[in-house]
Amino acid sequence: MFYDDLSAVLERLATYSCPVVICGDFNVHIHQIDDPNAVRLHQLLQSFGCIQHVTEPTHTAGHTLGLVMTSSETDISGVQTGDMISEHVLVRLSLRAKKPRQVEESCFRQCSVEQQCYEIKRTEHSQLTPHAP
Repeated sequence: MFYDDLSAVLERLATYSCPVVICGDFNVHIHQIDDPNAVRLHQLLQSFGCIQHVTEPTHTAGHTLGLVMTSSETDISGVQTGDMISEHVLVRLSLRAKKPRQVEESCFRQCSVEQQCYEIKRTEHSQLTPHAP
């Protein structure tokens, strides 16, 4: 059920042209290449062009359970494990996000339809709109 739900979420997110970051405690031993759940998660991520970034243990038992997964176009760096805050460690990362450009409101009152369309495209609004299936 978990993999079906995750697949549905990734499928929905794939319809948007936007960066994707999924993180949390997945309780999948991703570091064990022969673990069926790890294999299934890896295959699922690969099929959607996603990358799992955490490479160090995130649990006191030495397992990598805390994961940071992104779409391949997401600008992420500096993923590292930090201090133990419970039986899990803190995972830190840097994420670069673009600040959306603002369109002058007056343009929509005074501009032609063609100019309005140009301004919308210029602000990268289309990256936030789902593509038609």
